[in-house]
Amino acid sequence: MPLPPGVSARDFQTVLRQFESVVGKEWVFSSDEDVELYRDSYSPFWHEPEDPVPSAAVSPDSVEQVQQIVRGFRCGPSPPARTWRTAVRRRGSPAPWCSI
Repeated sequence: MPLPPGVSARDFQTVLRQFESVVGKEWVFSSDEDVELYRDSYSPFWHEPEDPVPSAAVSPDSVEQVQQIVRGFRCGPSPPARTWRTAVRRRGSPAPWCSI
């Protein structure tokens, strides 16, 4: 699993645990096999260094969960939201509907 730019493995694991506390462990995807499903299959940079590969994916089930996740990025000690490539997808929806 690639780490987001400028984020240590320790900080990233902390954020994943925070996600898990919001949506449950089964709805936080961070294995290479899981995040492969969230890659842009139409990217012209497929398997190139410029290819933006996700580090994790989160699948909230409610507006409240999305709000907790987004607010956590903007208010917490973690890096600013723009440094993270995260897709937040409502369970069962065919495509990400909110990107951070």
